[in-house]
Amino acid sequence: MQLPKDRSRFLASNHEVEDLAKKFGSELDIGAIYSQGKPILWIKNAKKVIEFRLLRLHQSKQLQLDGKYGEKIFLFLVGDKGGSSTKIAVGIANVSSINSYENLIMVALFQGDDNYENMVALKEILFEQLNFPSVRVGDEEFSTKW
Repeated sequence: MQLPKDRSRFLASNHEVEDLAKKFGSELDIGAIYSQGKPILWIKNAKKVIEFRLLRLHQSKQLQLDGKYGEKIFLFLVGDKGGSSTKIAVGIANVSSINSYENLIMVALFQGDDNYENMVALKEILFEQLNFPSVRVGDEEFSTKW
């Protein structure tokens, strides 16, 4: 496992996230609610975004689907509280640099702590949509393992 050289930049800063969201434009379906008086933003079409990233990794020959992975896509969820915001991301384990922030897909962002109340708010709007049994990469369907 490799940690980023600059450990303070585990996940991208808010302005980098905003810039990326502008680049995605119409591809992203963003939702927003308030929890404890503060907004929570999340990607409503997370599976589509994850599949798009998997396809790009596959096309660039960075997606590993053999050997220890047994033709399954291994995903993991990670949270990072930095400053006044918390970021939630999905990671893809089928790559050589699993812990690189470049291999994480941010799926939620909110001002506040990663406390129980905010996680409960995310449960219904985000976590339940991530409970998919498979993903499509190009023309092939792969089982997922969290």
